[in-house]
Formats: sequence, C-alpha cells, structure tokens
Amino acid sequence: MRTWLFLLVVLQGLGAGTFVHWRGAYEAARAEAVEEGKRLLFLLAGTSDDGRKLLAAIGKDSELTRKISDDYVAVIVIADAKANYPIELYYTTKYPAIFLVDAKREIPLGAPCMGNASFACLRRKLLFTSTGEHPGAEGR
Repeated sequence: MRTWLFLLVVLQGLGAGTFVHWRGAYEAARAEAVEEGKRLLFLLAGTSDDGRKLLAAIGKDSELTRKISDDYVAVIVIADAKANYPIELYYTTKYPAIFLVDAKREIPLGAPCMGNASFACLRRKLLFTSTGEHPGAEGR
C-alpha cells in the first residue's frame, strides 16, 4: 500500500514543475509546519483507489500544488494506520478525507473535504481564500 503512494508521489513530481512533498509521519509534519509558520494539510487516504486518484488530480494541477507547497506542510496517512495520527481529531468513515489544520493549535480550519468531491472542495478552499475556508463551503 505504501509503495504505490510513494511511486505516485514521485511520478507526479516528475510530470509537473511544482510538486507536493507528502510526508508520512503526522507528528514530524506537524512540527515542521509549526517551525515554518505553515498550516498542515492532512490527507487521510482510504484503502481504495480513491486516494490514488486524488493524489493524481492534485499532482496535475500546478496552481494547486504551488499553493500547497507554499503555504502547507502536507502529510498523508492510510486510514488503517491509526497509530500514526490522532484519530480523535480526524475521525471519518468517508475517504479520502482532507483536513486543513492550524498546526500550532492543532485544530481543523473548517469542514474537511471528503469522498469523491474532495479534489473540488480542496481546490475551492485553497484557491479562493487565504484561510483555507471558502464562505459557504460545505466541505463535501
């Protein structure tokens, strides 16, 4: 499972001028975001192809990848790797799920983007406002 994520991230970086550097350890990514004064973009991937499709869509959108790289530290965790992230903060049963997080206070910035609409939701939130929350966005 982790091998396909690694390969996808590498391939998306080769295909675009800008790419998202996905981290695999939540606490290390959070510490990096706090140190750099960035927010945290937390992707909780399911075990289906939906997470892979979402990563591919993000990798093809240079405007979105640039925004993520500039303003966020991105971390990806497979849904069944519960020991690797604080499940009480990011619990969901709908995958993939993306949480934009204030890294210092460790609180979500608005509703998460979940399921099949997660790419459109993420794009809307990141490219329309500087806070990551689009007025009236439902997060779904």
